[in-house]
Amino acid sequence: MSYLSTSVTDSNNLGYFPTLAALEAAYPVGVIGAFAVVGATNTIWTWDEATTDWVNTGNPAPGAPGPTGPTGPTSTVPGPTGPAGTGATGPTGANSTVAGPTGPTGPIGPAGPTGATGPTGANSTVAGPTGATGPTGPAGPTGATGPTGANSTVAGPTGPTGATGATGATGGRRYRAGLATKNIADTSTTQTIAHGLGASPTKVSLNATYMGGDLQQITMGTFSSETGNFSMQSAANDNGNEVSTISSVYAISLASDFGNSTGNVFGQTGVVSVDATNITITWTKNGTGQTGTYTFMWGAE
Repeated sequence: MSYLSTSVTDSNNLGYFPTLAALEAAYPVGVIGAFAVVGATNTIWTWDEATTDWVNTGNPAPGAPGPTGPTGPTSTVPGPTGPAGTGATGPTGANSTVAGPTGPTGPIGPAGPTGATGPTGANSTVAGPTGATGPTGPAGPTGATGPTGANSTVAGPTGPTGATGATGATGGRRYRAGLATKNIADTSTTQTIAHGLGASPTKVSLNATYMGGDLQQITMGTFSSETGNFSMQSAANDNGNEVSTISSVYAISLASDFGNSTGNVFGQTGVVSVDATNITITWTKNGTGQTGTYTFMWGAE
């Protein structure tokens, strides 16, 4: 710090600030000799040119000015004499005998009229520069066709590939079939059959048969993916007990013994779904007391 003052009347006194932050906000950069009172420390802070920052001097803040003192007695000593006033203008001096400096050069005047044309000079002995090339003249008429040349012995370039022809008509519908089995005593489960069409079939048929003791049952079911509907027909013969049904819910139902079944006349009911790879039968176990294995043929197209 090269300067420090505590006089409140000093021109470098920036005044009172409640906090250092308030001082820095008002004067982020000070000048040599600047100082201020920070209320938070009740001390004088001054600008330090070495660290370019406000620093606490530790000197306590000066108190408020005291009251004005009484007026002193009238002076008996005369004050100093003021400066003399301006005198009258003196007489005009004699003309100068020394020439003044030369003034600046005036602007150039307008150009005079063009003079008369002089006589023609002798012919030049030096060739002038070559002029620019003139425009190309119109094309002449086409000449007569020459004789046909000999056949080329070099194959010409291959022409561009032609446009792709229209797609041919779709072939006939394919059909796949196979055999599968189902045990009526199984718990509810899902059975997957790979149909091999390479695309989702539009129709699936299931034809199941069971022969055990005196019971014979034939179940036929179809599923159409075009309509999303099931169609199932079932018939059975067990000593005169006959059951036939048509369902829009199940694609296939299986039973081995209507007389001994508890809970439902059908031991298994199946719902069919299809995709591009499989026929999926979701079997639901119904009631208890029925056993036996069905063999059924499936078809997909």
